[in-house]
Amino acid sequence: MRRFVSAALVALCMAVVVPILVYGDLVISGPGISPAPPLRLNSNPPDGPQTVLYTLENDGAAGITMMPNLQCPADTVKAFPLILSSEIPAHSSRLLEIRFADRPGGPAAGDTVECFLTTNSTGVAIFIRLVTPAAQPPLGSLSLSASMSPQTSSQEASFIESDIEANLKLNLTLGGVTLGGDLGWGFTGPEFAIFNLSTFLGIFDIFDQFVFAAPFDVNGVSLAGGALSFVKKRVRLRFDLLGLKVDNLAILENSKFTNPFANNAQALDAVQTPTYRFGDILQLNGQTASGLPLRMLIGICADPAQANLIKKRFFSGRVCDSKALNFTVSRLTVGPLSLGAVQISSSMEFRPGAPLRGVLSLGTTLLGLVNAFTTASFDPQGIALQFTLLSLAQPAQALSISLTDKLSLSGILLRFSVNVAPSRLSFLLRGSPNGLDEASATLLLPLGSGRLFATLSLTGAGTVSLSQLSINWNQELGRLRTNANVAFSLHGLQQAQVNFTLIL
Repeated sequence: MRRFVSAALVALCMAVVVPILVYGDLVISGPGISPAPPLRLNSNPPDGPQTVLYTLENDGAAGITMMPNLQCPADTVKAFPLILSSEIPAHSSRLLEIRFADRPGGPAAGDTVECFLTTNSTGVAIFIRLVTPAAQPPLGSLSLSASMSPQTSSQEASFIESDIEANLKLNLTLGGVTLGGDLGWGFTGPEFAIFNLSTFLGIFDIFDQFVFAAPFDVNGVSLAGGALSFVKKRVRLRFDLLGLKVDNLAILENSKFTNPFANNAQALDAVQTPTYRFGDILQLNGQTASGLPLRMLIGICADPAQANLIKKRFFSGRVCDSKALNFTVSRLTVGPLSLGAVQISSSMEFRPGAPLRGVLSLGTTLLGLVNAFTTASFDPQGIALQFTLLSLAQPAQALSISLTDKLSLSGILLRFSVNVAPSRLSFLLRGSPNGLDEASATLLLPLGSGRLFATLSLTGAGTVSLSQLSINWNQELGRLRTNANVAFSLHGLQQAQVNFTLIL
């Protein structure tokens, strides 16, 4: 039951997914990234780390190799990505799974922690708010969101695109079985309906999910008459066997339902003549007798790095479009292993039709001041240095220098914070050999049980200009949670959003 509470909190946080465009044509989306509300993390969680999914979308014309490095202030929360690297082709997206856990004796409930996610091409802050674990799962929540954005900012009498969306989540526990519903609708009518069943059978933790959705295009236009259709069924089975954690996800999915759709004909084909495929993802997590952490993942006609999307929701793992249960991927991750002051991690991945590929990661702290992090890839052709990062050991005051495989400068990131109680002001500068690429200033101001975020961003290539001013306010008033955001560009209003969530 406690695991279901954690899953419900994760799902609630994932309901607000805000994209941030950063250097390198990489878009990172997920909970806790401003202007979204902070990620809610249980203090002293009874069920261990909380898993959160982030999407990384490459909008550029060339592929990107993303290698994540996550830093949180000392003695606050533990956070670590579950992959060492990921290749993101042009105009494609990948999932990044991060596990967060509160350190014993760390921040108290109500405190906000700021972590910093860095890759070889981007850096973004993730805000985490510690909360007290609920004694019992809530009945659910009712959310109402409204947004508006002018079609043009060149004249006062401008057509305004507006949308009102509602989301109802309900949980009902009967005899040890928890039934859940996640329903969303807007101006076009019902958008999705997700039904869950969660229970324990002995040592087995079972989570069963049915997903129905309506098709939309990239602009949010309803297609195929807005009809809801069965999209997927997901059954997740988890258990602990003598210290070995087994996690199996079985997926039955309409492989034609690839939201957003290109046109109405494609949506009609997916709804009227669906093609259902089956896939399975097995994960094994444990330690050797000497304490070496090992994680193994096997995908059968399913790719865990691919996301399957419906409007406002995404799911990890996507089935292949094949009648046969073909082998898709196998990944073995070893570590992190501490050898004195050096931490070593390694990951090997095999996909049919591609050579065995591996990544080796080394990290250490020099004189207690500088973190040195380097990764190298290896395949049958040999070993090649991919990425080196040097950064200050304290993420609140960050200076990161990234180097290419030839150890030449590829980027510099400077980030520092000034605490003027009770507020905090953070500055970020990012540059490359061509000059300054990004500059921003963020103000975090506590307001009782809420927070005010204001971010001024400047972007460019070599020379920067004003990009956006974003102001976000979130507040908790008993069972009511509110979040409002307004964004301006140099030419005027870009978008305004407000969300109200009532915990039932």
